[in-house]
Amino acid sequence: MRATRLLSLLLSLALLAGFVTAPVGAQSSAPAATVHPPSEAADVAAGFANVFYVPGKALTCAGSAILWVAILGITLGTRYEDATHIAAGGCGGKWTVQGRDLEPTLQSAAP
Repeated sequence: MRATRLLSLLLSLALLAGFVTAPVGAQSSAPAATVHPPSEAADVAAGFANVFYVPGKALTCAGSAILWVAILGITLGTRYEDATHIAAGGCGGKWTVQGRDLEPTLQSAAP
């Protein structure tokens, strides 16, 4: 009983030491890049893009959910991982477009 407690204490300390020292070693000495807020044009373009993107994403998510249920029903649940990948593909990711997403595109298109 005492050996088990000692072993669990040592493993806990080793785990804690790994979490405490990991960020110190992962820090870089390079200065952080300055982040510029997106321009008004990028924000306006993102707003117009969201008019079509968000409903399209909702339809894609609903369609993938229907496929998820159909796959689970047809295979009696044996292909749940494949069905989950389909649902994650349709419903995962970003649901809105923001100005910072379009800023590089607008800068490269500028004369």
